[in-house]
Amino acid sequence: MTASKDLGDTVLVYQGPLLYDSKIIRVYDQKTHKIKRWNEKQKQIVEVNADRSLPAKLKSENAYYVHYQGWNKKWDEWVGDDRMIEKNAQNIDLQKSLKLQLKVRQELSKAPKSPKASNSVKDGQHSRPRSRSGSHVPSKGVKKEYGVVKKHSLLTGNGDSRSHMFRSSKSKSPRTYANTFYEQLSKHSSQFSVTVPSQIKLKLVKDWENITKNEKQVILDKPCSVSDVLRQFTKYICRDLSDGYITSSADEKRNPLDDATVDNFLEIGESLKLYFNRSVGSLLLYRYEREQYKEILKKHEMDELADVYPPIFLLRLCVIFPNLMIESKMDIDSLKIVQQFLELFYRWLIANDGKYLKVEYENCMPLIPFMQ
Repeated sequence: MTASKDLGDTVLVYQGPLLYDSKIIRVYDQKTHKIKRWNEKQKQIVEVNADRSLPAKLKSENAYYVHYQGWNKKWDEWVGDDRMIEKNAQNIDLQKSLKLQLKVRQELSKAPKSPKASNSVKDGQHSRPRSRSGSHVPSKGVKKEYGVVKKHSLLTGNGDSRSHMFRSSKSKSPRTYANTFYEQLSKHSSQFSVTVPSQIKLKLVKDWENITKNEKQVILDKPCSVSDVLRQFTKYICRDLSDGYITSSADEKRNPLDDATVDNFLEIGESLKLYFNRSVGSLLLYRYEREQYKEILKKHEMDELADVYPPIFLLRLCVIFPNLMIESKMDIDSLKIVQQFLELFYRWLIANDGKYLKVEYENCMPLIPFMQ
C-alpha cells in the first residue's frame, strides 16, 4: 500500500486468506518509537511510548493497531504494512474475489457423497458419435465457423429484451416468466445443481495446492488456450452431437439434440468466453498470480485473455459459473440448460484429458504477495 495511513483511516487487512474492513486506532512510528492514539478523556490525539503490546518484530517498521469492523475488540491487533492495503474500488473487488475463491476451494474439498458412473468418463471411453446426415447446420444468428454466436444475450443484453434467458425448444406461456426467480428457486432448487466430476475436482485442488502451498504459477505460453478448447468443444457440438447426445453409459440411447438446444449450447460457449475475458482479473486469480496478470496485460495488450490463458483457468470459472448465473436471477429453465452444458463439457474434457487438461507450473517467488 503506497498511500499514507493515519489514525482513524479505514483500510483492508489480510487475516488468513481473506481481506477484512478495519479501522486504524493506533499508529506506531518507527523513527520516534512513539504510539499515536486517541485519548477519549482529553478528546485529542496523544503520543505515548511504545508498550509491551507492540510485538517486537514490528518495532523496526511502522505498525498499526487495527479493529476489525463487526468483530469483538478482543481481536484487535498490531499489523505491519505487508498485511494492509488501501480500501478502494480495485481492492474491494479483490476482497470479494478472495472470498469467492475460498468458497470455491471449500466446495472443491468436499468429497463426492455418492460417485456414480455418470460423473466420470474414462479416457477414451467415448468415441465421437457417428453422424447420420453430416454436420449440424447452425440456425439463423449463428456463424458457420462452428457456431460462433452473433447475439451474446447472456452477458451483453443485445437482442432479446429477456437478455438472461435462452431460447426454449418448446413454446412457453408468458405467465411462466412472470414468476419471480425466488419462487422458482424454492420449487426447483434441486434441478440446477451442477455435478462436478471427481477428476475435475482433483485438477482444481492440485491447481490450488501448486499455487497457494508450493508458490508456483501456471505456465501460460502453451499452444492450447481457453479459446482453443471452447472452439474445439463447439466443433464437437455442431459436427458430432447434432445427431446424438453423449450419455454416461454406452448402453443408453443417445437423445438427439434439436436445433434450439444446439444453439443454446453455442450461446453458452460464447458467453463463457466473454465472461472469462471480463472476469479473469476480478474472479479467477489467486493472489500470487496478479503480478503475472499485470505482465500479461502489458505484453498482450491487444489480445483477448481467452487467447492467452490455458483451460485450467476456464475450469475455475466453470465451477462458479452456476452461482454467478443464479445471482443474475436467470430463470429455472435457462439454469437447467447451463447445467446440461457444463456437465457435457466436463465429460468431454475428461474424455480428452491428455489433450486439454495438461497443466505445467513453474516456480514463482512473489515479491510482494500481500500487496497485489
